[in-house]
Amino acid sequence: MSNVKKHLPSFKLQPNLLNIRVNSSFIKTYKKIKNKKGMDFVIVEKPKSQQMLAVVLARLMGKKFVWIQRFENPPVADFLEKLLIAQADKVVISSKKEFNKLQEIGVKKNRIHYQK
Repeated sequence: MSNVKKHLPSFKLQPNLLNIRVNSSFIKTYKKIKNKKGMDFVIVEKPKSQQMLAVVLARLMGKKFVWIQRFENPPVADFLEKLLIAQADKVVISSKKEFNKLQEIGVKKNRIHYQK
């Protein structure tokens, strides 16, 4: 049984991931983030300003996690979208065209990650 005790900490090394679905509302998203214990990463599948606002609000309220925003199609760049995208820790994109759009919006290069 002494071997079991040695391997238990290795199970804790796997990060806890919360995936926000496309149809989640602001309240649903915020409650998911607020109630999830031991969360390391939050991924928002499709950009909706209500979902991104819930993530930013949760961070302002003191939740600690890395916010990863995935874009298949970046949203229209109005003031609120620019502000919310700039708050993401990591932005995952799938084309160079999206990279250029996000740079025009003002997202720093080190936050944008290209994934095929």
